[in-house]
Amino acid sequence: MEDSFDARAALEAIDSLGYLLPSALPSILALLQDAMFEHPKKVCARYRGTGAQLSHDEKRIAGVRANAFLSRQAFGELTERGKTIPLQAHELTLLRAEFTICRKSLISRAEHPEFGPHTKFTHVQFSASCQGCARLKDFGRVPAEYVQIMPPIDCETETCNLMVDVHMDWLAM
Repeated sequence: MEDSFDARAALEAIDSLGYLLPSALPSILALLQDAMFEHPKKVCARYRGTGAQLSHDEKRIAGVRANAFLSRQAFGELTERGKTIPLQAHELTLLRAEFTICRKSLISRAEHPEFGPHTKFTHVQFSASCQGCARLKDFGRVPAEYVQIMPPIDCETETCNLMVDVHMDWLAM
């Protein structure tokens, strides 16, 4: 199994959301590469459209419109929960993993020695109703080691779009 941060982020998204089987990890890791340049919705639509497709009858049974792309491979990666939203399951999982990777990337760049110990971070809450993200936001400015990179366990947003802002004290540097 892949032992990179991307893999940990993807596995967290797969496990937390429960839309995809753990065996979908290689697919999500491959999709993450394209999601750096294109929106996950487009990346996942292309993925669902690649390869042998479900028949019209199979799509009808799955509750998917006849003209939707849904490959056998993509459908085979869905859990029972994922089969309730077969056209969104990969996209939501990919978005959650991508937001986590973005948080990690920002912290990694800002931990560079040139920024120094005066660099602080704040958690930015995008979903006003999420108590988990609000809790983190209330901590105010924190050093890098206290930034929540993985989605908080009490996040109420499926994709956990929690972001991080960097604050540098240029005068102290």
